[in-house]
Amino acid sequence: MRGTKEVKKALEELYKMEFINKYMKCGEVHVSLNINKKKEIEEFLEQ
Repeated sequence: MRGTKEVKKALEELYKMEFINKYMKCGEVHVSLNINKKKEIEEFLEQ
């Protein structure tokens, strides 16, 4: 898959910013938006 490294890097940055949560499910890593950071995520997207 093209861009896999870039996607992983972007997801890791979002995780460090606490914009997403990571969890294991069925042996795979799943992500979801951190609802506690909703305002910060919206501001980030508006930039």
